Order: sequence, then structure tokens, then C-alpha cells
Amino acid sequence: MMAREVVHLERSRSWFSGTATTLCGITYPRGKHKTFWFASTNCRACLAIQKAEGR
Repeated sequence: MMAREVVHLERSRSWFSGTATTLCGITYPRGKHKTFWFASTNCRACLAIQKAEGR
């Protein structure tokens, strides 16, 4: 069975260092994350925060 990738919503990205931080607080260093333009978010924490913030 293949592992399913979790898709998060990005809160911010440092253009200087390349570090990305998700809505749920996970920080990924440069080169340790992928950008998906047409993927549905499946991180429940990111979705809950998005809804609470009214994004």
C-alpha cells in the first residue's frame, strides 16, 4: 500500500530561506516540501483553522 501524502494549506513562506509554514503550524525547510496548485487539502487541522479565520 502506498502512503498517502497529506496536503496542507500554506500560511507563509520565507523567500529568503525557502522555509514554508502551514496553517496548522508545521514548518518545512527548503527542499522538504512540494507546491500543489490543483490538490485538495486533506489536513483536518488546516481546514479547521481556515474555516475559523474565514479564509
